[in-house]
Amino acid sequence: MCNNHLNLIFSKANFPEEAVMELTRIHNIVCQSAELESLMDDLNTHNYQKFDELNDKIKQLAEKYNIHEYSLIFVFFLYASEKLLQTYRENNIPEEYYWDFMDDFRCKLLECKEVFDIWGTSSSSWHAPFYHLNRFALGRLQYENSVFRGKEPYVKNGIIINPGDPVYNIHIPSSGPLTFEKRLDTYKKAFNFYEKTDYIIIVCNSWLIFPKHYEFLPLNSNIIGFMNDFDILWGSEEETFGNSWRVFGRHHNNPPEKLPTDTGLRRVYADWLMKGNKTGSGYGVLVFDGEKRIN
Repeated sequence: MCNNHLNLIFSKANFPEEAVMELTRIHNIVCQSAELESLMDDLNTHNYQKFDELNDKIKQLAEKYNIHEYSLIFVFFLYASEKLLQTYRENNIPEEYYWDFMDDFRCKLLECKEVFDIWGTSSSSWHAPFYHLNRFALGRLQYENSVFRGKEPYVKNGIIINPGDPVYNIHIPSSGPLTFEKRLDTYKKAFNFYEKTDYIIIVCNSWLIFPKHYEFLPLNSNIIGFMNDFDILWGSEEETFGNSWRVFGRHHNNPPEKLPTDTGLRRVYADWLMKGNKTGSGYGVLVFDGEKRIN
């Protein structure tokens, strides 16, 4: 990958200056190593399909070159992103969605720094489906083909969705507030991107739609607004807060009484946990007609 494309990503995706310096340093090491460059070329030549196979080798080379594996894997994905842009253009995929995906890199970069104090990615398996064109960032949310996991048929205004029917599963990157405007924008983009029918079926399985949020989050919060977009079919509790790092970052292993309370979300979650309550997740479905939710 040439420095021009790398610098374009850094600029358009608004990478922190400290991260830019570190990733550029690692990229230069890669460019000076025939061994590392060959591995990157192999990744590109096979259209990213060999990434899982190459992952262990990347880790070995990271140790050899004294680079943290999270950083080297991140640089490998950046390297492959230049070809991905070409793939988007060849498939007439709007370029704005490419840059939405690059913003996801910024989010993963910041998460890795916050939790592990490393500029890179701790989620190597997460990125590959974007390169396989199996997952797309469409504005605020990300979408992929899935099947309906309802335990029985779901009926909405004459529309019937049976277990196993095709749907679109969403992921929610840590890219800021889930405002109504951003949610409506991404649903419209997904409808126009995927569907040739009168509606799109979107499902969500996430800690963000944990039904008990209604008991302790402010009812005017963006998370509650997001939950209200869905008919939540079920929720489940967990013995430990596996998504704690998403709320508390590097402090996620602290006991409840020592969790930070410097944001509204952290305060209500810390209070909920200190009272001995459990956390969990929910599964919901949204039927969207291109303009609005079908009620």
